[in-house]
Amino acid sequence: MKLRINRPLDGRMKAIVEKRNNRLREFFASKNLDVELTGDAENPMIVIGQAISIAAYVKNFDLIFLDKSHQGNTKKIFKLTHEVAGTRAEVLSVMQESVHVGLFRIQEKNSDLFLAGYNFKDVENRKGRFPVFAREMSIVYKTSERAEEMRAILEEDGYEVKVVKPDLNRLKVHLGFVPMVEYYDKKPVLTEKEVHTNEQQG
Repeated sequence: MKLRINRPLDGRMKAIVEKRNNRLREFFASKNLDVELTGDAENPMIVIGQAISIAAYVKNFDLIFLDKSHQGNTKKIFKLTHEVAGTRAEVLSVMQESVHVGLFRIQEKNSDLFLAGYNFKDVENRKGRFPVFAREMSIVYKTSERAEEMRAILEEDGYEVKVVKPDLNRLKVHLGFVPMVEYYDKKPVLTEKEVHTNEQQG
């Protein structure tokens, strides 16, 4: 289980959210699922194999699985309690019947390395930023639009890179099936119901 959080936590919520996310990590670790939490700590994207964002979200101490990520219906709710709920078979069964979001990555054209972050020539003042490429912990993008924006920036700086979709067949070894996915060109427009749900998450 890996954690890559971009937005700092609000001080009042920090202890609660960290406790909830710890239980979320324990939930997936107990199912032997290689999951990374990324993005907003209060509403993290749950990523498997640097390839898909699973059709699920957390609200308070509930892990809610959907039949699809955008405008999806609830399929299963697991309580994130001290005693870990559910089995690997239960979780995989729900995931196999759902449509997840395929993620984009930025890859060096002449290698199998992916954009994993940035470093700075002047670390103290965060100046002279340059990209770091690696095989693991790569940055994932939910929309091709955002990935293409970053590709263009890197190419302007002289890097030869391309935007790639995941090899979903690799997930079959880990999950036992090839997941169904949809790809987003742009971020979906949330319905009024989804906006309210997102505001309540965390």
